Amino acid sequence: RLIVGDSVTVAVAPWMRSRGFGVHARVSLQFSTAPGIVGGLGSRLPRNVIIALGTNGTVSLSACKRVVRTAGRNRRVFLVTLRVPRSWEAGNLRTLRSCNRSFAKKRVKMINWYGYSAGHPEWFGSDRVHMTASGQRAYRRLIDRVVDSHCLR
Repeated sequence: RLIVGDSVTVAVAPWMRSRGFGVHARVSLQFSTAPGIVGGLGSRLPRNVIIALGTNGTVSLSACKRVVRTAGRNRRVFLVTLRVPRSWEAGNLRTLRSCNRSFAKKRVKMINWYGYSAGHPEWFGSDRVHMTASGQRAYRRLIDRVVDSHCLR
């Protein structure tokens, strides 16, 4: 299992690693870099890939489809929805959902952080993007649970 993410993932990286996830996370990472990251791993890419990007700007449908295709047919890609009260939030959510619908259900799964975190302002800091300790616990548990229930063995 590998999670690719931005600063939101950086914050939960130590816990994710302790649960057996590989982590490729960097502050300000853009979704457009995901296909290159995934492709750069080649045969070392695990069977389950979690993409937790979109906080820092627009997600294009072509980049989303490219990351799924780059991962390959024998892998499952999990797309984590985002909560970022910025002008690109609604568009990115639509794009991730559209990308998900473009592939077989066996190949792509959504992790609905946006829906799961609704009604929990206490999970977020003053910027309403980065999480408090309780938000980080909820985020990582959601990802872990969904991936465990749908991962390819």
